[in-house]
Amino acid sequence: MRSNRLMKLISLSGASLAEVQKQKKFEFRSIFRSLINRESKLFSIALLIFMVSVNLASAVEIKVWRFGGILAEHSWEKKKITEWNNQNPDVKVVWSNQDWATKREKVISSFKARQLPDILVMDGPSIPDFVRLGVIQALDDVDSNMVGSWKNRFVPEIWNTTIYKGKFYAIPTYVDVTTFLTYNKAFVKTPPTTWQELKNVAKNLKGKSNKIPVVIAATKGTNDVNLWEGIAYANGCRWLNEKGDKVVINDRGCVDALQLYKDLVTGGLTEDNPQEIDYYKAIVLLLEESAIMSQSMSWLKAIDSEVKGSKNPDYGLTVFPKNANPTGSYPSANVIMAPTSAGMLTSQSKNVKAAMKFLNYFASQEFQAGWDGDPIPGRVPATLTNWASPDIVKVYPDLVKLYNKGTLFKGALPMPAFPGLVQMESYMGEALQSVVMGQQDVQSALDRVAAKSQRVLNKVSN
Repeated sequence: MRSNRLMKLISLSGASLAEVQKQKKFEFRSIFRSLINRESKLFSIALLIFMVSVNLASAVEIKVWRFGGILAEHSWEKKKITEWNNQNPDVKVVWSNQDWATKREKVISSFKARQLPDILVMDGPSIPDFVRLGVIQALDDVDSNMVGSWKNRFVPEIWNTTIYKGKFYAIPTYVDVTTFLTYNKAFVKTPPTTWQELKNVAKNLKGKSNKIPVVIAATKGTNDVNLWEGIAYANGCRWLNEKGDKVVINDRGCVDALQLYKDLVTGGLTEDNPQEIDYYKAIVLLLEESAIMSQSMSWLKAIDSEVKGSKNPDYGLTVFPKNANPTGSYPSANVIMAPTSAGMLTSQSKNVKAAMKFLNYFASQEFQAGWDGDPIPGRVPATLTNWASPDIVKVYPDLVKLYNKGTLFKGALPMPAFPGLVQMESYMGEALQSVVMGQQDVQSALDRVAAKSQRVLNKVSN
């Protein structure tokens, strides 16, 4: 009996001992698994941190300077750059907006200090000077296949605005086009198409209204000079001869274009002091209904969106009237145009491959889409797709009609662009003022511009 009880105790003790050992083994395995899981998690976190740090370390930073632009453009570009950086961790774009007024000074001084960014977004007319100085490099020299893939997306005449000496230097987003005539449809049912018709319509309006018949912009500003250049080039005028070694701004075609200004002023058909009215004020006078017709560039819609005193007249936009029989020595240009927001690759880019990757995006419709009239108003778009957008029709119904007829860009030329032009146009601004103020006759004024400009040309050509 006692032995049976003893055997039970031993049996129970053995069972308890087995259970204890089993429990200890379970606890050990649990602790071991816990340690393994914890170490695994720590290892995963460490690996993730390492991969992120490696990725950040390998990301290339591309700096872009964007000069000028309106608020709608800045907002669109900010959105697209954010999207780019989220989708392309290997190429980070640092985009900064710069002052338009000091663009050349900033670029040239930075070039001399070897502190240029990778990409410049600015005006096409700067290209010749920048090429001469070595500031930018031809995109087709870097990757001709990539550049070739872009070409068919763009309006051919606009694509050509950034070609200099056979090389492609910049990707346009839009162009400024000149010269147009803006007119109040309540007073002008059929816009004039010739200089003589313009004078006749203006005379008729002068007799029936106290409003200014037609506004001309004649300050020394570059935009006002560009307005005159558009009229002059349509009359067969040019700055340089075909070889590019002689200034011909005093050619008959140029003289007659400036004489038109003189005739409008002396005939009392313009504002009282055109030398004080620039391109912006000229459009404001029309929008405020103080004037019936006005010179304008294509981006008057951008001005329209900013003018608080606008009375929202129903106005039309057409190509500025031409001389019925052009008198210049060169072919008539329907309009002249220039991109003012074009992507260029600098010669000091430290990451050319990454910069070209971003410029490939810059040339894509995904980036270019903003310039179809919505959200960016008042710009003449560069891509064919944007011209087919219903948004551009809402902004520029008159220009879309001309575009669809094939007449808007037919015979269009790039705005003048060659080394020394900036200084020459300052001489032309002085001539505009002296003529409309009656201080010089037209031929003498342009002879003086030609002589001074020739000296500039000779200097930059040596």
